[in-house]
Amino acid sequence: MAQLVNTRKEGNPEGFNPNVDNSAKSANASIGGKIIWYISFLLIIPLIIHVVMRNGMNKQQSRVNELASGIDVQLKKRRDTLIKLLEATKAYMKHEKDVLSDVTKLRKMTITPNNRAEVAQKTESALGRLIMTAENYPDLKANESITQLMDQASYLEREISAARRLYNSSVRQFNQKLFAWPSSVPATELGLATLPYFEASATDKKDVEFNFN
Repeated sequence: MAQLVNTRKEGNPEGFNPNVDNSAKSANASIGGKIIWYISFLLIIPLIIHVVMRNGMNKQQSRVNELASGIDVQLKKRRDTLIKLLEATKAYMKHEKDVLSDVTKLRKMTITPNNRAEVAQKTESALGRLIMTAENYPDLKANESITQLMDQASYLEREISAARRLYNSSVRQFNQKLFAWPSSVPATELGLATLPYFEASATDKKDVEFNFN
């Protein structure tokens, strides 16, 4: 068996002295490595943009839904105010069967995205007729509770108008992205569709004056 170390052979008196190459050398990636890296880089950028836009569409849709919920809350408050106002003036409304009937129907209606505009229009119409009737009775003009309800209804009307503008603005931006490239790509993937505007009816566009003076 051969020996790994020949103990009989005289060793180098200077010991082990490796040669170290300290000269500067440039990095040298292979052509194949470069191609793979650049292709991966080009694929990652669209992927990142796609994910960001996808998340943005989801957030914007959630924002629109949040604004719609805010409008529904304001509509419910205004409807409740109308009901309270009718209860306070019920003794004077015996001959106003149409108003009583409309308010009764409104009381039973559940506010949904499909009937939101209808509820707003019917509430506004009933309020207008109720006010016109109430103005014919001096006793109602001096009633503090009724005056407070009128003020509350007027305040809610302004809040609903402001919420409607903000909602429609968000819906317009969302709907535009569904048909604009490249946002239309993730929108199609998510199966998104245009959202409805909350349009004011001819009655809603007219300011109702809650004034007993």
